[in-house]
Amino acid sequence: MVVPLPVQLSAVAWEGFVEDLDESFKDNQKEDIWLIDFYAPWCRHCKKLEPIWNEVGLEMKSIGSPVKVGKMDATSYSN
Repeated sequence: MVVPLPVQLSAVAWEGFVEDLDESFKDNQKEDIWLIDFYAPWCRHCKKLEPIWNEVGLEMKSIGSPVKVGKMDATSYSN
């Protein structure tokens, strides 16, 4: 359940809570717990999910969760 926050944040501010990952992620982040969105930039459904995913990142950060939220362009890093 996402609880609305009293402060309105712009979409740009929300993006700070979702890390944009690259191919080095697998080697550098072995100890952390992650929720990752593997998306395609051209995908209509992926674009629709983006603001919701940013809310997830904001919510996880605001409750002090150890879970980190990230996204990775699946068309660029297909290995």
